[in-house]
Amino acid sequence: MPSSSSERVTCPTCGKGYRWQSSLVGRKVTCKACGSEFEVPSVPGEGIAIEPEPVADDGTYELDLEAAEPEAAKATHAAPSNNGKCPVCNTPVRDGAVICMNCGFNMAEGKRMETAVADTPTTEAPEEPEQGKITRQMQRDMQTVADTHRQYVWQEYMLPIILLCVGFAFVLINTLGLVPAVNEMLNSKGAVWVPITNGQAMVGYLIAFVLTLVLMIPLLFGGIFLMAALFGSAFGNLFTAALKLLALTVFVVGLDNLIDLLLDLATGGFGGIGYFVRLMIVLPAFYPICTKLFDMEGHEVWIMFLIYVIGPIAIGMLAMMIAMSLF
Repeated sequence: MPSSSSERVTCPTCGKGYRWQSSLVGRKVTCKACGSEFEVPSVPGEGIAIEPEPVADDGTYELDLEAAEPEAAKATHAAPSNNGKCPVCNTPVRDGAVICMNCGFNMAEGKRMETAVADTPTTEAPEEPEQGKITRQMQRDMQTVADTHRQYVWQEYMLPIILLCVGFAFVLINTLGLVPAVNEMLNSKGAVWVPITNGQAMVGYLIAFVLTLVLMIPLLFGGIFLMAALFGSAFGNLFTAALKLLALTVFVVGLDNLIDLLLDLATGGFGGIGYFVRLMIVLPAFYPICTKLFDMEGHEVWIMFLIYVIGPIAIGMLAMMIAMSLF
């Protein structure tokens, strides 16, 4: 039996919440937000932290005890709590953490970690660090941080920019191709009292598209904050959240308009049936975008989709009631 939305297990490192499943009790899982591993408890709640396995001493890691930093000097390298969150990606971090496991930001140095690759192989023995050699565990940790950073850049910046470009391509196709064609069809059938030119139709479409963005982005932004309040979802910092919401809105609205105009050209829009046909095509695009950009679960995506569909209708009805009461 699937667990309810209130039965959740949280990562002991960053606090990210997931659905608790009895089939996973006692198993080791990896947190999508910070990459740390923990064990699923027998009851919903905080996961059981897994201590990393100690690296066997092979006698190759030598320490210069005289040159070692005193404890007071070492403490200066530990970053402050930063209100419990990474200053770049807003992911919760523990007090004293130096590196954010989500985006690779080094809070002691004020910059993200970078990896360096040698241009050409050399037969000479590599120069050892002053404090000793880099162990295999350290190399694995650095690779994990690099992979996590690449995933962060893809999810927070690259994917939203690609969706924005595709969405604006939809708008360009609608404006230059489909809107004039639909306008000529309506004029030829006498569907409008006063025929309008293609230029007027194109300008009207662009104005309607911008007004839709102005209406939908605040609605979806409210939905993001609602998900965070109800289910503990993390949406990152405000800039990347706004970028992802803009990409989601431009892509989905552009696709929705494209389908609507094609239905008008092909069949006259099917009347009321055309509205449901559009929803059945837009939903399969809306669902994976929300899961990829915001790491949402199924019930959270459904709530966002209802906000996208019902929100404008509710606002329109409210505006009509206000207008009727005034006039």
